[in-house]
Amino acid sequence: MTRAAGSKFVAALSHCFMNTGLLPYIMPEISRFLGIVIAMFYRDHEPAHFRAKYGEYEITVEIGTGVVDGQFPRRALGHV
Repeated sequence: MTRAAGSKFVAALSHCFMNTGLLPYIMPEISRFLGIVIAMFYRDHEPAHFRAKYGEYEITVEIGTGVVDGQFPRRALGHV
């Protein structure tokens, strides 16, 4: 991928994630199902965690403990 193409890709990706709470942290998407997007960096800050987005809702889930920070509909949270 050329630098110009890469730049256009990042700009398009940034546009997709505007107002999602994931910017400026454009995280690699791990999974997408039932309208839920799971994203995570491999070497982000401690404790190890991933983020889940469902519509206007967003949560952070600690991997080791399962502690959830944020708000999610109960039905969607059951799938995460």
